[in-house]
Amino acid sequence: MVGEELSIYFWVPASDQLGHLHVDGKLRCLEDRVVLQYKIRDRIFKKSGKELEKIEFPYSELEEVAYNPNWFRASRLVLKTRDPAILAKMPGSDLGRIDMRVTKKSKKDAAKMEKLVEFKRSEFDAARSHERWMRSAEEEAGVSDEVAGEVEEEGGG
Repeated sequence: MVGEELSIYFWVPASDQLGHLHVDGKLRCLEDRVVLQYKIRDRIFKKSGKELEKIEFPYSELEEVAYNPNWFRASRLVLKTRDPAILAKMPGSDLGRIDMRVTKKSKKDAAKMEKLVEFKRSEFDAARSHERWMRSAEEEAGVSDEVAGEVEEEGGG
């Protein structure tokens, strides 16, 4: 799973009564970030939106990922971000939460996503913890050097 790129094709049902804000898209889990690419489609007239929209964010911004497989209907993948502004421009999102329907060919990758995100977040947390530890070790070394310098000055004078 490490180093593996996941691609999940999805759709978000129209969020308005007339069916104008239907979303088709692709969620990509890259080495260091998540990329959401989507297009708004008018379901009534089957017209696609003008251009592909793109949202990128690091794994550390994902608060929760839940995959709900379903045999008779489309499986669901729910993403929640720490900052609601990340998903604000995507139709169907609500305060940093998006409920996507996964296509049949993407079900295997969607099932792997929860564990991948958990792994990526743990990598991020470990790196952050290591940085804090290194900073505190450097500060302690600096304090030790200062104390040693003061002891030498007192002893030599």
